Amino acid sequence: KTLIAAVNSILDQTFSPIELLLVDNNSEDKSLSIARKLSDTDDRIRLLGEKKQGVARAMNCGLQNAGGKFIARMDADDISHPQRLEKQVDFLHRNPKIGLVGSEVNYVAHEKNTAGFNRFVNWVNAFHSPEAIERSRFVEIPAVNPTLLFRRELYEKLGGCQHGAFTEDYEMLLRYLDAGVKMAKLPEPLLEWHDYSTRLTRADKRY
Repeated sequence: KTLIAAVNSILDQTFSPIELLLVDNNSEDKSLSIARKLSDTDDRIRLLGEKKQGVARAMNCGLQNAGGKFIARMDADDISHPQRLEKQVDFLHRNPKIGLVGSEVNYVAHEKNTAGFNRFVNWVNAFHSPEAIERSRFVEIPAVNPTLLFRRELYEKLGGCQHGAFTEDYEMLLRYLDAGVKMAKLPEPLLEWHDYSTRLTRADKRY
């Protein structure tokens, strides 16, 4: 139900050129047929399939097939601000020592039990500098993962997501920071972060 809006938020970006990789990870609803129709209407879209189940494996499928100098990721139930990619790419061009850049988020709750998520969002939106991210990295994941844009060379050097009994995005980010990669966040919300009951953060026991 959310896929079309998510895709359109990337296709409508002010930054150009882009490629949009849609990774189908054994979906059992109408997502694959929707994705096929979307890819037929815009040649910037590439539809990929990953038979090995898991968000880490789906992420790696996208990483292995991405051709860009910069790589951004987003979940199928989120919405990117129209200037997200333009602002993040511009930031990395102006700051060559920074490897990853995220942003603040607008949190959109779809559940009643959201006090914990609100606390996390208020916390993660409150700091932006590489130094603050270094200090905070063991408190919780110091950036909302679907806001991230990073240099392709980091993936080529340090690898992608690892699949295991842990949160794959947090592990990947800690591994990059441990290797000395600097990360910053733009002090503005560039993503609508939707909190549905079906999202893995709520439905997967590892989280």
